[in-house]
Amino acid sequence: MANSKFKLLQSFEGNEFRVEALTNEFILNRGVKWDKSLAFNDDMAKVTKQQVVAFANRFFGDNYILAYKRKGEDKSVAKVEKPQITPVKTNSNSTSPFARQIMTMPVAQTQPKFLDYQKDLNFGKSGIAEVITVENKDNSIFRLTYRFDAGSWNNQLLPYAAQYLSYLGTDKYTSEEISKQFYDIACSYAVTVSNEETSVTVTGLQENYDKAVALVEHVLANCTPNEKALAELKNTIIKNRENAKLNKGNILNGLVSYAQYGASNPFNYTLSNDQVKAIRSGELISLLHNLSGTQHTITYYGPQNLQAFTAGIGKLHKVPTAFASVAPAKQFNYSNQTGQVYFADYDMVQAEVRWTRNAGPYDAAQIAKVNLFNSYFGGGMGSVVFQTIRESKALAYSCFAGYASPDKNTKQYTMNAYVGTQADKMNDAVTGMNELLNNMPESREPFAAAKENTLNVIETSRITQYGIIQSYFANKKLGLNYDVRKDEYNGLKQLGFADIKAFHEQNVANKSYNYCIVGSEKNVKNEDLKKYGNVNQVSLEQIFGF
Repeated sequence: MANSKFKLLQSFEGNEFRVEALTNEFILNRGVKWDKSLAFNDDMAKVTKQQVVAFANRFFGDNYILAYKRKGEDKSVAKVEKPQITPVKTNSNSTSPFARQIMTMPVAQTQPKFLDYQKDLNFGKSGIAEVITVENKDNSIFRLTYRFDAGSWNNQLLPYAAQYLSYLGTDKYTSEEISKQFYDIACSYAVTVSNEETSVTVTGLQENYDKAVALVEHVLANCTPNEKALAELKNTIIKNRENAKLNKGNILNGLVSYAQYGASNPFNYTLSNDQVKAIRSGELISLLHNLSGTQHTITYYGPQNLQAFTAGIGKLHKVPTAFASVAPAKQFNYSNQTGQVYFADYDMVQAEVRWTRNAGPYDAAQIAKVNLFNSYFGGGMGSVVFQTIRESKALAYSCFAGYASPDKNTKQYTMNAYVGTQADKMNDAVTGMNELLNNMPESREPFAAAKENTLNVIETSRITQYGIIQSYFANKKLGLNYDVRKDEYNGLKQLGFADIKAFHEQNVANKSYNYCIVGSEKNVKNEDLKKYGNVNQVSLEQIFGF
């Protein structure tokens, strides 16, 4: 029952579930079952195991249907030649009477609410580790995270150690017993490894906080090797790698990284298959046992205040007197090369095309222009790119374009565009996108809508709960100690179309791009590729690194 309680509390943290619950109870059921719905978990707790067994024996017998799904090839598929399509003249500057009526309805102005990290966060220490907390005043759920300053770019074995851990027992418990203990107390934990950070997160009911954290600490400090599990894990990793090479989306992402950084890039920075096969249990176990000695920050969202939390965490989580040194993170250099075509052969009738260009270092002062430009130019169904390429000219089944902001102030912006189309439409689609990249049309009402929507998102968004901690770290990576949305909101109010037009001309138009194309050699002609730049055919091994 603890798990049901946790899931219900967790669901009610999201507004979507709250609205759905209120709609079901007070509109569909007219409020007659609200008390009964709220008491559902308490009522379930009264049901005995014997009653559940009796119910199953009564209703789950031989009365069932078994369905099989078999794969096959449809020989009756008819191929249709590419039809001649006349572009549709869109009326983006026109408004229907109904839409005008909706837009003129009075709406109460919602004021934005920005975070003040010095007020919304609580800062403390546990030994030499920084502690950051947000008090949960809504329910009894907690979320504790150790954020270690080391990731896969510091040590390529860390992601494998994290995967291995879920298979392991300790000197006291088997892996099955550990899983059962977490289930019994309605808590869970996860170890996630990103490029430059490893996180250990424990989530559950505060009433079982001590048990859950103590169990995680025990697992990390006392996990023992399991050679059979490691062999199975290696086989799974290699099988997943084979599957990844069959996914055209993965291939395209790898090509983009190749275009941005060159042959050595973040996408293919991984162990080879032979290196994976050579991984030893002792290497992974050592990383897990010594993880707590790595520099880290402790974050907590839960019912305890800062004083109570720091007093308790010091007893459960032992912080060393000095953090161990770690290898510096792998650094990747951006490529200055443009005007290249990177092509990967993939057996399909479609063609996937990505434009990409490294666009210079991060500048927080540009946030309003960047986000408004993206919203107007290529960020949604009402954008210039979507309305022109897909709706008017029918040249793509999917398309977008945007000036992508980095997640760290040491990284660069990238200007990206994309069309997914039929191979026989690729040339027309590329021509259409290039026209927009070089000449951005002005549409008054779509621009006004884009600006209003961008402002409205900020005005109506509320960062709460654990999201406050996440926002703090996201802005910290950008070199900021405040909520950058405040700058964006104030900047947006001052912007007109002329500002976005100037941004487009300075940063997007008449620039040299790299083209990343995934398609079949049978359908995409090499002479067509040469129109866009010097052609580089990239193998899957070059893309993936294995």
